[in-house]
Amino acid sequence: MPRPAVKFITTPEQWKAISTPVRAEIVEAMRDLAPCPIRDVAKFLQVSPDRLYRHVDVLVDAGFLVRTELRKVGRHAEQVFDLTADDFHLAMDGVAPARGAELLRDTAHLFLKRTGRAIDRAADARAFDLTTAGRNVALVCDYTWLSREQFQQLRELIRAAKQYADDARPKRQGQMYLTLFCATPVPPPARRGRAGKNAAARASSTRGTGNDAEGGATHAPGDGPSRTPRRGTKSRPARGG
Repeated sequence: MPRPAVKFITTPEQWKAISTPVRAEIVEAMRDLAPCPIRDVAKFLQVSPDRLYRHVDVLVDAGFLVRTELRKVGRHAEQVFDLTADDFHLAMDGVAPARGAELLRDTAHLFLKRTGRAIDRAADARAFDLTTAGRNVALVCDYTWLSREQFQQLRELIRAAKQYADDARPKRQGQMYLTLFCATPVPPPARRGRAGKNAAARASSTRGTGNDAEGGATHAPGDGPSRTPRRGTKSRPARGG
């Protein structure tokens, strides 16, 4: 019986179960391998199976994995596991805003760590081809302004890009890639005292005009003074190729 395409996780406790690097990697590996025994996952991740069993139990209890059958291997039998869905989404309805923000932040930090490790491995292995003709890495970071409708359009494009990557996964052809898509609101930096309140008010009154306090900044908010581009000029955000 095929797995459902998506399962919605409805409690913060469930989502917390997957918000560790090891468990996230188990689930990611099983998207390619499952149904399978844990030794197959351990081989894929190049770790000892003993390191994974307690994490697998947590994922079963949280509803991400399910025990399917006992498979006979020689004189022994090994447990086979499968994912309960191809993908998992956190349903934020009913979650307190502060708790939802905490879960989202933890998940983002987890994704960033995984991305950093992948980049480190590629750099150490000299796997990057940075020539114009053969470039095999894309890295872009930009500030922009979007209406709600424009953001929804961007979100659909991100979903389409993810679906494109998901459709290519089962073929297992070419080079393995890690992809990360992100679009986040950027509030004005908090400032202290009366001057800070006035600055925040000015930023709020000009939001969406392209001239608020963060316009064209090439650094993260709070890293230093941001420069607002003059009307008619184009900001130059930091980007990679």
